Amino acid sequence: MNVLTNLINRTLKVAIDGPAGAGKSTVSQYVANKMNLIHLDTGLMYRAVAFMVYQDKVDYVADSIKIINMLKSDKIKFKKNQEGGFNVCINNIDYTNSLQYVSNINKITSEIAKISEIREYLTWWQRSIAEEYDIVMSGRDICSNVLKDIANLKIFLTASVQERAKRRLRQLRNLGIHRELLDVKKEILLRDKTDSERQINRLMIPSDAVIIDSTCDSVSKTASLIMALLESVDKSV
Repeated sequence: MNVLTNLINRTLKVAIDGPAGAGKSTVSQYVANKMNLIHLDTGLMYRAVAFMVYQDKVDYVADSIKIINMLKSDKIKFKKNQEGGFNVCINNIDYTNSLQYVSNINKITSEIAKISEIREYLTWWQRSIAEEYDIVMSGRDICSNVLKDIANLKIFLTASVQERAKRRLRQLRNLGIHRELLDVKKEILLRDKTDSERQINRLMIPSDAVIIDSTCDSVSKTASLIMALLESVDKSV
């Protein structure tokens, strides 16, 4: 399917993938705000599932069906907020701001991302949201899987490992979490390996994605590049 198809119907779907710490969610939110679009960070979905599993002490390796049933029972809800994004509620409690860097669910998140049944359900959920809104969606497999047939623009956002580690370290310190740069760098390298080698929907660069290296660029400059590409796409219709 041609990536311009949805523009004919005056809809806009922007897919942004990339490795951990590349700035996907920050840049995506910036672009969405500037262009009056909705933003969905799909990573928060996986972290929300991991947090739910952690809270309820579910054996996620042995009982993925139980997790799907929990999701279908609305234990996790994504509610559109006034900032153009979504708040994450688990058991009717808003955990939006506390899910980003909760260290004790990092491992569970990575493991859950490997389970095909959970990925299939969350992919369905993400596509359902994309059908409803003009959206900027960020994650690991948005270009190559979730929005592969309907995205008007696909971006693979990356940066050097050292820069990604520095950015993540700043985020952690802003949350009052003290870590060493070397430890954060090791975690990012491990996450890269896990994301790139998993059997289903692994991190990859689709042939029709635009690669943007943000190592030396600010959020605003990176976002400006993406918005310029969107303008170019729009004019080509």
